[in-house]
Order: sequence, then C-alpha cells, then structure tokens
Amino acid sequence: MAVLCLSYKNMKKRILVPVFFAAALTLGTACSTQRNNTYNTNTFHISRAETEDTEAPETETLETESEETVEPEEPVKPEEPAEPEKTPYEKAVDTLLSAEGKALTGPYEATQDFFDYVREQCGEETVLALADAVVPGAEEGDEGEPFDAAEKGNAGSSAIFDLTGRSIHVWWTEYLRDRGTGPEALSCVFWKDTASGEEIVMDFTGDINFMDGCGCMNYIEKNGGIEAGFSENLLEELRAADLCMMNNEFAYSTRGAPLPGKSYTFRADPKKTEYLFALGTDIVGLANNHIFDYGEEALLDTLDTLDAVGMPHVGAGRDLADASRPVYFIMNGRKIAFTAATQIERSANYTRAATEDSSGVLKTLDPAHYCEVLREAKANADFVVAFVHWGTEGKFEYEGDQAELARQFAEAGADVIIGGHTHCLQGIAYVEDVPVIYSVGNFWFSSTPSDGWRSKDMGIAQVRLQRDGSVVFRFLPCHQESWRTVLYSEGPEKERILALEQSLSTGITLDEDGYVIDGEGKL
Repeated sequence: MAVLCLSYKNMKKRILVPVFFAAALTLGTACSTQRNNTYNTNTFHISRAETEDTEAPETETLETESEETVEPEEPVKPEEPAEPEKTPYEKAVDTLLSAEGKALTGPYEATQDFFDYVREQCGEETVLALADAVVPGAEEGDEGEPFDAAEKGNAGSSAIFDLTGRSIHVWWTEYLRDRGTGPEALSCVFWKDTASGEEIVMDFTGDINFMDGCGCMNYIEKNGGIEAGFSENLLEELRAADLCMMNNEFAYSTRGAPLPGKSYTFRADPKKTEYLFALGTDIVGLANNHIFDYGEEALLDTLDTLDAVGMPHVGAGRDLADASRPVYFIMNGRKIAFTAATQIERSANYTRAATEDSSGVLKTLDPAHYCEVLREAKANADFVVAFVHWGTEGKFEYEGDQAELARQFAEAGADVIIGGHTHCLQGIAYVEDVPVIYSVGNFWFSSTPSDGWRSKDMGIAQVRLQRDGSVVFRFLPCHQESWRTVLYSEGPEKERILALEQSLSTGITLDEDGYVIDGEGKL
C-alpha cells in the first residue's frame, strides 16, 4: 500500500502505470504464498520494513500533458517569376494597336498579325518607325506628342506611305490578298504598273460608239480597222497613259429590242470589245442614257461580256449594289477608286435606274445615294474619281444644277470630277481644291451613217497624281472630223480649241500645253 500511496502522492504530476502493475504483482504473490502455506513472518516484516524505510525508485512514466492547438502554417508560395521586359517590337505593336494607332490604321481593324505582315514585308525597323510616327519614342517607352491624323491626311495614310511607299489602303488590301481572307473585298481590285514611280497619269475621254452601221464604224471597216479612226499621236497618248477610262455609250449584245419611243438606240456585237483593248482602255463607264437602249437582256449581256473579257466597268449592274460598286486600281502604292453615275434622263425616263432587286444604271438626279457611294469609296481609297453623265446636249455653258452636284460630290469625297453627255465641250472649274471638267465632249461617236456629230471639238481630261498626293490637271485638245479623231499637239487648231476651253472655264488658266495653272504655277 505504501507503493500505492507513493504512487498516489505523485499522481498530480504523473500517471504511474508500471507502479500499479508492480503492486498488483506483489499482492498476487502474497496470496499465492498464503495458499501454499509458506508464509514467513520474519521475511514479511523485513520486506515491509525495507519497503517503509526505502523509497521505491521512480518508474519511468508516460507524461500526457495537455497540448495547445497549433494552427497549421500556410505553405510558402514560390515567388512568381517577373514578366520579361517587352522587346522594342512588342512595344511598337502595342502602340500601333492603341487608340493613337488608329490615326495610322484608319478604318481598318488591325491586329498584331497585320503588323507581323508589315514586318515580313519590310522588316522590324519599319514597324518601329511607324510606332514612332504615331507617338515619338513609343518603342523606348518614352512619351511624346501623339500623331495627328488630320495633319497627315486620309487616316494617317501619308505617314505609312512616306515610310513604305504604300498607303494604309494598299497595305490592308494586300494583307487580305496574301493572307487569303476577304475575297469579296478583292473582287473589284486591280493592280497596274506605271511608267514612272513619281506620278500616275490617267486619261479620261468622252463618248464612244461601236454600233454597226454608224458613220464611224463604216469608216474604219473601209479603212483597215479601229486604228484608222484615230491619229497616230492620239493612239500613242491613250496607250502610254497609266490608265485610260472611256464612256461606253451602247450595249454589247445581239439580243433585246429597241426601247419604244426612243429616237436613238445603240447596240454592238460583243466581239467589238476588242476595240477597247486596241485603244488602250483600262475601264469603262456605263452610267449613261444609252446602255439600256435594248432593255434588260442587252444590259445583262453587256455586263457578262465585259466580265468575260476582263474589262472593268462602273455605273451599271445587276442590282443597285452592283451598279454602285466602285472599281479600285492600285498603282504606285496608292489605291484609286473609280465610280460613275448619270443625271440623265432628267425628263423622259427610258433608262432604268438600278434597284435592290432589278438591273439598271446608278442615277444621281437625287444625289443622296451616289454621295454615299463616294463616301464609302473615300474611306477605302487614297483618291476618288467621279465619272458623271450630266448637263444639256449641245449646251457649252455648264449649268447651275451641274455646279451644285459637283459641290456635293466634292464634299462627299470626290478628288476629281469628269463630266460628259453634252456632245460638246464645257468648261473647267475648281470646287475647293477638286478639279471639275463639266464635259469633255464626244470622243469617237456617231449615231447614223451621216449624222451631224461627225465634226466636233473635244478633249482628253488628264489627271496626273503626284507621289506627294498633289494633282496636276491638263486638257488635251482633240477634234473629230469625217469620223476620225485627232489630237492636236501643235498649230493653230490646238490654240483654237485651248482658247475655246479657256473661255468656257471659271477661275483657272490654261497654259500653252493645256495645263491648268494658277498664280503659283501648275496645280
């Protein structure tokens, strides 16, 4: 029991499991001795005395102290590696994709892939320079004055042209072409070489008519072909121009019937398209008052025929969208839009206007829709041509409605306005900085075997678009006599026709070579 007491005395500090086992073992031994009658009193007392006098050795105990609850420590997260510093090229692309970059890319939703394409074509340094044009020092992370699109012209096109020799409109078109996207946007785009990298020379003529049986056609069939109808120097001029546009005043078809009640109706065999190429023609205008002379069948045949031979055309179509669609030429790194519309007829209505679901011509008696066409063309091109059929036949002075339309066309985005229809010359004027020739007259035209149209003064309107975007405008004097058209490059006839055109014009001066000049020289 002493052991038990001893153990109890220390229970506040320990739990003595081995001591209890030892006590139980001692009691068990005593009971066993008593049962076997081997009880020894002396031994018992000695053992008891020893037990009382000697403190039992402490037995190793298992301590179970109350443990405090310890929250597990959060695992230490490894530090994320710092983002690598962007390269100058990546910084440049970020700048070009920013709000400031829109000053350079204009209406186009450029992505990094677009600037990767520019890098593929011109190298990384070009992309860095473009970013610097937008925000000087952008690729180094410096802040500078942002690019002002208004100062650089059409959506910043001048900046990218100055650096690469191609405008943003050309870059975007060629990006779509080379990446194989946007086939619809490429359907009316043509690429053409030029004689010089410093300018684009475009010649615009008046009416042509290849109708069988008319005086002009009878003449060339008797005299060796289409070249017989033009002076040699005139053919050289047309073929040497970087681009030549004519007013195609008839249908190519063997079908259809003349419109009832119309005095003059013109139609030619589709094979006569070969004459267009012989003359150096690159595009024809169809927005006139004779393309529908033989009805819808002949008009559709005309469109199919021109498409089949690869002759671009504007101003008429299978529906309004088709008739309104510009044609684009890319030359010298610039994208030029060609559009056409007719104000004629103003009273009678033989020629059908195109609608959303019917074929016809693009009319501009009400100019609202054609102005939208011009605005769209301007958003997608560097230079926009408006080729317009208007005015009164035989009237040399241009009229107030023509002048008002010209003003609206210029405001909508036309950069040059070429007029026709009157079968005679009309004057030249400027609407702000947009040159307008109200009528270039006929070019090679007759309506009967011996009609009175065969002796007429006329001209070629020449537009020379310079590398810096400026325009030089020129009038080349011509005359049709006996079904043959001649370009006068010298002599009294040249002087006479230039003097006539000068007298019809407003606010301009023609020099001895037909260039329009102001007080500071050639425009």
